[in-house]
Amino acid sequence: MKSLERIILVCIAAVLLSARTAESDIIVMFTGPDGNEIDFNVIYDNQTNEWAVYLNHTRNGFGGNFHIRSTNHGNDVISFIRCNLDDPNPVSVLVEPNPNANNALVKTVRSIYVVNTADIHVPLCRVTNDVESVVVDRINSIDAGGDISGPIEVTEGSIELLQAGGSITTDIDVSSGYLKNIEAGGAIGSVGTPLSITAHDYVRRVMGATIHAVISATGTGVPYGAVARVVTTSGDVTGSLTCERIVPIDQGQYNIDWNIAGDLVADVTCEWYLHSDFTIYVDGSLEGDVTFDLEDGLQGQIILNAADDGGEWNGTITVDEMTLSGPNYTQTSAEIGGGAVGLAPFNFHATNCVPADNATVTAEPESVTLSHYGPVEKYGQTSVSELKIIRHPIVHFCAECDETVTGHFTWEYAANGRDIVITPSQGYAFEDGYEYHITPVITGETVLRCQGVAGNPVVQSYNYNFKVDVP
Repeated sequence: MKSLERIILVCIAAVLLSARTAESDIIVMFTGPDGNEIDFNVIYDNQTNEWAVYLNHTRNGFGGNFHIRSTNHGNDVISFIRCNLDDPNPVSVLVEPNPNANNALVKTVRSIYVVNTADIHVPLCRVTNDVESVVVDRINSIDAGGDISGPIEVTEGSIELLQAGGSITTDIDVSSGYLKNIEAGGAIGSVGTPLSITAHDYVRRVMGATIHAVISATGTGVPYGAVARVVTTSGDVTGSLTCERIVPIDQGQYNIDWNIAGDLVADVTCEWYLHSDFTIYVDGSLEGDVTFDLEDGLQGQIILNAADDGGEWNGTITVDEMTLSGPNYTQTSAEIGGGAVGLAPFNFHATNCVPADNATVTAEPESVTLSHYGPVEKYGQTSVSELKIIRHPIVHFCAECDETVTGHFTWEYAANGRDIVITPSQGYAFEDGYEYHITPVITGETVLRCQGVAGNPVVQSYNYNFKVDVP
């Protein structure tokens, strides 16, 4: 061995031990309560050019913090940090920037593991390259400039952040806590060999260029078993996702919606519901099967072909054993929980309109609701209408009998963004004896267009009809 330093000291405020070589330098510093006796080794291997760190014990059992640092930025590789500690109080292990050496970082940590009974906490493991395996009681943050490639497991606590500049290729297991944020600049998992991401309480955010994973929030009952945000920046989501609820969770700086830059190939099983504040944006196609077990399970919005680039609805969406036969399914929003699924550009939702398309009403309606499968908006001049309303007598119809009555009505957009509520202006009505036709304006400077879709394309062409025939 090239260098070995061993020290057993009584810690008054902090103990500093260095294991130095001509090429590299690892420092271990301990901070903790007065009266602790500590025992650790730092060993350099000439053949592998890697370091081994043995944390043997803090003899008086008061707990404390081991700070592991490099003085040679991006050159030191730690083969393992072995935590043989039996303290009754928690012990923290930090692989952290060295403030006395221009915040130098360790290059790679291959393993952090526990071989005794102490509660081992990793508040921070930050390296320039890779982190391979970390199996401890709890993790605050792993921040790797390269890949995270070995098993990541916490046995008692939670994980606040796993961040990789490259890819994440390892299973992640939080058996009794929550998983707040996973973020990779590259892929999470790989096509055909999805990794496992499991948390008991909840999974708040999973983000990667692509995601190939079996994601599970296993807890049951509020607040457990929830998944919040899933994001890809350049490709598909494959594998599967299982949870009780898709809901906002302490989002802070993060948007709450799902944004999938490719296809949703994964099967999604939600035992309860998609929250009404949520939108799942799928830039490409739906290829997997999405299931909500509750009868009011689809409370939010799902948008397919959000990139407006030929995406299709090929998979199935089921709510309480009712399959939505897209893209123009017949179930009303009320039947599925108040939400909707829209394949862009959006069509009008014929059966969700009030009155329904082609219906005959026997009393003059005070208002009419024109409904769509996704959110819509007016674009253009304020003084020009984005809708056209025509009527003609029910009896003795002739083309010359068409009367444009757009100016007899006003309308407003509902909070859900999909519905337009049309009300007669003072002195006018949806009059008895007439058939009404409402169509969107989709050419010219003022149009009805889709929201939440790249480029905001105009809605599909449609003709919403109903009759007013009072006995």
